[in-house]
Amino acid sequence: MVVIFSGHYMSKEANQEKFYAMLASMVGVMIVWVCAHDLFNLWIWFEAMAITSYPAGLPSTASCLCRLKQVLNTCSRVLQIRFGAFRN
Repeated sequence: MVVIFSGHYMSKEANQEKFYAMLASMVGVMIVWVCAHDLFNLWIWFEAMAITSYPAGLPSTASCLCRLKQVLNTCSRVLQIRFGAFRN
């Protein structure tokens, strides 16, 4: 969803290339993070995801806080699904 809706928003920004490079790396890290088989790899890829998601929100404080909320919300949902919070 971020990739789809960021096109119009980022069209006026100076560093579009950096944003899309970090966004692509963050998406890749999130895919690997979901596929982790043990807690150590889960932690390593979570840290990599935090590092790659940080620069994407730097233009303003509000967008940085919004990005942090998004990352935490996504992480909590993935952990709930990964560890069976939604099982019957």
